[in-house]
Amino acid sequence: MKKFTLDKASLHTQKRDLSKIAKSNAQLQIQIDPELKAFIPPLKPDELSQLEQNILEEGVRDPLIIWDTSEGSSYLIDGHNRYGIIQKHKLDFKVERKNFPDKEAVKDWMINLQLGRRNLTKEQSGYLRGLQYNREKKKASDTLLKGANAPFPQNEGAGETAQILASQHKVSRATIERDALFAKGLESIGSQYPDKKTSILSGELKIKKSDIQAIGQGKKSVDDIVGTQNLETNQQSNTVQTQFIASSDSQYTEAQIKKIDVAKSKLDMAITQLLKAGLDKKTIRSIFSEELKNK
Repeated sequence: MKKFTLDKASLHTQKRDLSKIAKSNAQLQIQIDPELKAFIPPLKPDELSQLEQNILEEGVRDPLIIWDTSEGSSYLIDGHNRYGIIQKHKLDFKVERKNFPDKEAVKDWMINLQLGRRNLTKEQSGYLRGLQYNREKKKASDTLLKGANAPFPQNEGAGETAQILASQHKVSRATIERDALFAKGLESIGSQYPDKKTSILSGELKIKKSDIQAIGQGKKSVDDIVGTQNLETNQQSNTVQTQFIASSDSQYTEAQIKKIDVAKSKLDMAITQLLKAGLDKKTIRSIFSEELKNK
């Protein structure tokens, strides 16, 4: 069998070409679309740290995937975590370019790509399946409404979509339908508290799945669930603050510190009641700000 070898000149040419590609990629104006980035499951701090260590030891092995739009823009659609590390350390990288008719097609591709990965948590898998179901259901509904004057059979179409996705992902139809509510609830949380949605998907913030599904059904509001989480965090913070006051400032007596604790508890209860009454947080802040001004 004939062996093929590269002489020094050929190797030099290859290295020079790779260097040109790396330089070209480094100069590429890659844009980040927050709406598209939201489709990427977040990494926990330790996972991100491990990814960074791997890249520094082995280099950027997989190419970043770019969507080239008809307007000439280049949007990152896969490799957001790697790209952050690349920018931080000014590393060389490769790109793979893809063309799509519109952003909706990009979203479908991103969801399918993420669902094919094995390192997803249960929350992430459920969210992506539910997101896929809600999007497919809407597309089917829109198509039928455009093409027929007859009323759209909502339950039939929804059931068929759920069954198709259930078979595709090897779960039950009921699981897909629950995932749909979970995804809808998470989207509602994300519209008000983007960081909370990210924390739920990463597993850092623990909220009952049934509560998030209740938001998706419209049975509970976002503030009913997430507002409670904020209050619990605030109460823990208040305890820490009180302990800090006690240890760092001798001008406060033990009796005064107890009064501070009681006052903070009453304040927490008042905020809870106002949230249950339907007031938003901005209005509540405004009320307390005015009260402080009048004191």
